[in-house]
Amino acid sequence: MPDTTAGPVAPDAATTATRSMDLLVEGLSLRARVGVYAAEQGRTQPLLVDLSVRARVPVVIGGLADTLDYEALARTVEVVVAERHVGLLEVLADRIAARLFADPRVEAVNLTLRKPEALEGTTLAGVRASYDRASPLLALAAGAP
Repeated sequence: MPDTTAGPVAPDAATTATRSMDLLVEGLSLRARVGVYAAEQGRTQPLLVDLSVRARVPVVIGGLADTLDYEALARTVEVVVAERHVGLLEVLADRIAARLFADPRVEAVNLTLRKPEALEGTTLAGVRASYDRASPLLALAAGAP
């Protein structure tokens, strides 16, 4: 007969331990309604996105459910970009990051947004932004004052 006085069995440490992992989506090519100049209003223009998401994942990854899906990360960016015209890439980066942080496993987000047609005589112009869970952006995105 089994001993029932010992209490519940502790979960195996290998199945509950977590670690940080960076997931990358680079070179995502989209059409975006973005820009403050008159020539940028009412039209789309190319937008290149590089994304790095640091997430908590199990030490032992058994399948897609244990990590973040690259395709889902890319689709999240696509949805945010398609929602509306945004004047500044900085604001668009904030909106994308806030949406990605909706997943509690996300610890940090690094984004690079580039507009290849933004500045004549250059290859591209853009913005690079980094966020973590301590970022004031998250409070603003949640509607805090």
